[in-house]
Amino acid sequence: METGIPDPTLPRYPTINPRPFDIVIEPREIAPESPLGRLVLKAGTAADKIQVTVGDVNSITPTLGATLLDNDPPPEITVSDNVWVYVKCVGAFGSPDTYTITIHEEASSTLPTEVITPSGFTSYRIIGAVEFVDGAAIIVSNRTPGDLGVESFGNTNIWWTI
Repeated sequence: METGIPDPTLPRYPTINPRPFDIVIEPREIAPESPLGRLVLKAGTAADKIQVTVGDVNSITPTLGATLLDNDPPPEITVSDNVWVYVKCVGAFGSPDTYTITIHEEASSTLPTEVITPSGFTSYRIIGAVEFVDGAAIIVSNRTPGDLGVESFGNTNIWWTI
């Protein structure tokens, strides 16, 4: 017996394609490379040590004390006072441009002076801050995780997260 009431399980216009009940959604899982993200501070192997997670600046892996961040075991910073940790990029203009990327720590939150010359530039970016309390390094701030890019434009150095 036909009642004249449309079937609620079908769309009103049968020419709609795909119909809502025909769509199959499958979630895609992406395993994170690091639970903390790239180029951020994390605890080291001892209470007074910290590490910088692996990441790139201008597609180059930085060094800490002449050791690449992706070394096994990774390099560490031994903390004995409150410090800021930052990345330093020294760029030399050429064909192609070249970059030397290193990780440093400093007791002051004021970064060293940036330099731009006709032949290149030096620029700095804070990664995070660490306090030294009762013999332990405590990470109190971290930058937003991600690889970094830096370039000199005129009289300004610009950093961005990739």
